[in-house]
Amino acid sequence: MLICRELLHDCHATGALKELPITALAQYMFSDIVILVILFIIIVSLFSGMYFMLRDRGQSTRMIKALTVRIILSLVLFALLMIGYWAGWLHPHGLLPPRH
Repeated sequence: MLICRELLHDCHATGALKELPITALAQYMFSDIVILVILFIIIVSLFSGMYFMLRDRGQSTRMIKALTVRIILSLVLFALLMIGYWAGWLHPHGLLPPRH
């Protein structure tokens, strides 16, 4: 069973967060961890492409491979975010107050 962010917020506000099983909390945080790991790999790939561009001076294809990996990972992350939102696993956190 996946927990939505609102349920976790309500549990935290009422003090019931301590009563949640560890598996439910782990499932809630799994999506955040996966997103952060993919973003970190995208940034590493971006900087490796910059390094290869400066180091090789156009003599190899390492820069192109690094940037291709970055583009593919960006598309995968976008697809995972859309699927997660569509499936109800991810919810907007609402930076702006709701309009009435």
